Amino acid sequence: MGEDNPSWDDIGFQMAKELLAELRKDVELTINNNKVVNNSRVVAIGEQKLRKIDEILNWKGDV
Repeated sequence: MGEDNPSWDDIGFQMAKELLAELRKDVELTINNNKVVNNSRVVAIGEQKLRKIDEILNWKGDV
């Protein structure tokens, strides 16, 4: 395998990041919908999930 070819770990991590980016959109929609109906508990839980998703998406790994 050459230097230019990504490892299976890199491919898997990229796929996971793409999935999390899609899930983030669903969580944002849930937050916005619950802000409209003034459900602060669901909004708080959703915001907590967004922070966790963002933490993973911004993770650099062992560089």
